[in-house]
Amino acid sequence: KYLGLDDSKSLFTDGEVYTWGRGDDGRLGHGDNGWKYVPRIIGTTSLHGQVVIQVTCGSYHTAAVCSNGDLYTWGGGMYGKLGHGNESGHSTPNAWKH
Repeated sequence: KYLGLDDSKSLFTDGEVYTWGRGDDGRLGHGDNGWKYVPRIIGTTSLHGQVVIQVTCGSYHTAAVCSNGDLYTWGGGMYGKLGHGNESGHSTPNAWKH
């Protein structure tokens, strides 16, 4: 289990990520800013077929590393914290391009 400021994430052995809690800035990764009161799997097309092996949380954002080395970030992008070269936020996991 991983804890953000007002939200939580769990990574299961099958590589799926579940999030719940406060959804401001899209930090839960469900495509909206709504609060989730029970764990919900992040079922976006961007993570479909990916096996997530590590998750880390900031106050308003999340990053996930997949078994193939891909990095996905989502949530508030203030100060460039998502690593996409701008301050745009993403409410679903977005692949980091290097």
